[in-house]
Amino acid sequence: MKKYLLTFLSLLLLTSYSYSAGDPKPPKTVKEHAQRLSTNCQYRDEHFQISDSKNKKWQWQYQQCVLTGLQQPHIPRDNVATALTVLSALKVKLTTTFVNQIIEQTKVAGRTEMFRENCDIMLDVGHNPHAARYLANIIKQREYPKVHAVFSMLADKDIAAVVTPLASVVSHWYISELDVDRAATVAKISQPLVKHQLAFEHFDNVCDAYKMAKEQAQPNDLVLVFGSFFTVAQIRRLLVSVS
Repeated sequence: MKKYLLTFLSLLLLTSYSYSAGDPKPPKTVKEHAQRLSTNCQYRDEHFQISDSKNKKWQWQYQQCVLTGLQQPHIPRDNVATALTVLSALKVKLTTTFVNQIIEQTKVAGRTEMFRENCDIMLDVGHNPHAARYLANIIKQREYPKVHAVFSMLADKDIAAVVTPLASVVSHWYISELDVDRAATVAKISQPLVKHQLAFEHFDNVCDAYKMAKEQAQPNDLVLVFGSFFTVAQIRRLLVSVS
């Protein structure tokens, strides 16, 4: 069992670095390349399924193996389902108790990572549309009165496509430039915010933006820090040094 536990934990950590693991609509080019390599691929909704169940739990199924009553993970659920499918394909016996034990232990810095100060603080390194959609769904489920987003991205990323899924979720945006060569300017970051008529303020640096977001947030609100590994890294250093 210890060997299986370590195997599962390794798979979860590996898949947690990609928001596309377990994607129900993988790129056509990926499937075509897999076919050329004669790879035995297992696709979400075709070979394995996940669904919601009672009391905010969820269910996973692969062939004859069905697990119900799974707790919500600290990393993307799609990635957990992918790791479960790999283990099941390898004939590892899985139980809800065992899987929930590993889910609780599996946390990755900067992936919907939670801290608590005067309010909840979530750090997420998501910087593409897929990650933004996932993040928006997670926040909607938690039903915060207000969400204050500390946001900055690199210039070569699709900023507009990241903002769009969160436009209806975030109450107020706090933006700044990153202190790196590839940083997007405040003018570029603000373009999709203006387009969606979203409330925002701009700051000289991410730390100042974060401090203002915390000051404005009420105890039941959420301060969300996201948009880049660089954005999250700056604020995480502050949070870890305090804890």
